Amino acid sequence: MNGNAVVWRHADGDGFSLIELLVVIAILGILAVAVVLSTGGTTIRAKGQACRADRQTLVIALEAYNASYRQYPPSQAALVGSRYLESESTSYDFTTSGSPASGYSISAGSPNPNGCT
Repeated sequence: MNGNAVVWRHADGDGFSLIELLVVIAILGILAVAVVLSTGGTTIRAKGQACRADRQTLVIALEAYNASYRQYPPSQAALVGSRYLESESTSYDFTTSGSPASGYSISAGSPNPNGCT
């Protein structure tokens, strides 16, 4: 080799030194912490999006029922029975007003597994 080349050699000729291994482990640990911290809030955001989607589905089903029957349904069971909803929502419930029902209000259901408000 020429005199300008730098060659790194271990004392025994093969393998890694303890310092090299510790540096690699420290770098991997820092990367792992960064990944965990960056993905920590995704479940909270996903629950919020699920709540909004569930509420919007219920609103669309109520309006579709009203368009067909010219009144709002008395319960979620009526929406499921008339096939406007696949199953009853556990996140939200609604109450109708008027006779025949001419309006509705949506509130968080009980029990509410997703914490929707």
